[in-house]
Amino acid sequence: MKEEHYKVNTERILFTNLDDEGVIFDIEKNTYFNLNPTFCLIFSLLTEGRSVEEVKTQLMVDYNVNEEICESSLTESIQTLIQKGFISPV
Repeated sequence: MKEEHYKVNTERILFTNLDDEGVIFDIEKNTYFNLNPTFCLIFSLLTEGRSVEEVKTQLMVDYNVNEEICESSLTESIQTLIQKGFISPV
């Protein structure tokens, strides 16, 4: 994975962290998107300015998962966030 970074579309969404889960409120669509603990961690790390590589490394440590599975799941999660308009590449 590359040292890609993403920015949060703060004009469109509001994010709330609830314990280890999270909620994104899409202001434009007036809808909520619930984040499970893993998805919440990914989103939180991206909002902190971490690169995709740094997020992958953190997930591999926290969840004791191999690199291939981690990279696949992370790519899918990032694509979901991009498709919904919540993040965009920097």
